[in-house]
Amino acid sequence: MIMIFHTSIKYPKALDLMKNFGDFGVNIFFLISGYSMCYAWNKSRSMKVFYRKRFTRILLTYLPIAIVWCSISVLLHECGVLEAICKILTIQFWIDGNLLHWFVSGILLLYLITPVWLKGYEKNRRISLVVTICICCIGVALSFMNCLDISIFVYRLPAYFMGLW
Repeated sequence: MIMIFHTSIKYPKALDLMKNFGDFGVNIFFLISGYSMCYAWNKSRSMKVFYRKRFTRILLTYLPIAIVWCSISVLLHECGVLEAICKILTIQFWIDGNLLHWFVSGILLLYLITPVWLKGYEKNRRISLVVTICICCIGVALSFMNCLDISIFVYRLPAYFMGLW
């Protein structure tokens, strides 16, 4: 769904309808990712092991591509060196909402808070649910009021936490 959504290919009517719903594939991915993080956490219940495995898997794939991509962008004067470094470090999205690396920025943040959330969930499910709902509502409200230009991420938070739940 995600790949079809991002193409500019003209599809037959039936597939074109699916393309219009392709963005929903990201929500499904976040839901499945949250669900699978419970299994990853339960394998060792060690924050150190969880972080090492999650960040290694993502960063070993992401960094070489991001470095090449951003280096070319700098050489072509499409962005400055500082902006390229911020993109490579996945913080550019949080600074100005730049969508180029939004998914990696978002999933790294979610993986960072996942063990803390799961520990809270194990202690008190109701409190973790209330905190999660509050975080999602605050994020959506800030995004809606244009205080944050990260709505593409904020609107996916409920899917990830439903997966964790």
